[in-house]
Amino acid sequence: MLTETQVKVILILLDDMGHSERNLAKHLKMSDSNLSPILKRLMKVGIISRGEARKSTNEHKKGGEYNEFPYYLPKDLNALKTVIREIAGSKLIYDTGFILELFRVSKYKEAMVEKFKEDVNKSTLEELRKSYPPYSDPFIQEVIMPPSMHIVFSKESTELELWYYNYRRSLSEVP
Repeated sequence: MLTETQVKVILILLDDMGHSERNLAKHLKMSDSNLSPILKRLMKVGIISRGEARKSTNEHKKGGEYNEFPYYLPKDLNALKTVIREIAGSKLIYDTGFILELFRVSKYKEAMVEKFKEDVNKSTLEELRKSYPPYSDPFIQEVIMPPSMHIVFSKESTELELWYYNYRRSLSEVP
């Protein structure tokens, strides 16, 4: 079962751009040292992977150039199944639907479909049927979610939805 912080890491990584530990910590409003064990656990389970070193995009007090290691959601069907299973297993019914909406329109899913074609939807649906009761019906043919990211926030919005809205707003990319 994923913690709220782990889910937030996944949501940030859905943009498929790769984020350094420092960048993730900034968006999660926590210290790098507190985030490190969370990232290690997600890597151990196979939910995230660490990319090759790249030039840091962060400013450093001492100046000079530094490298950073970006984290990604792996481009692997087994990793995708693990992500979906863990999200569905979180038992946060409304948040699960919200996360799946974000997944459906994400750059990560787009890259996975480009690489694996229809196997992405099959794998996703297979895991949802096993782990998420609303999708246990064998007649559901695909993951049913809105085609666009028009999310309406209200007083019924969950904390996760509000966090995501504020995260996107901080990037000046509010959907």
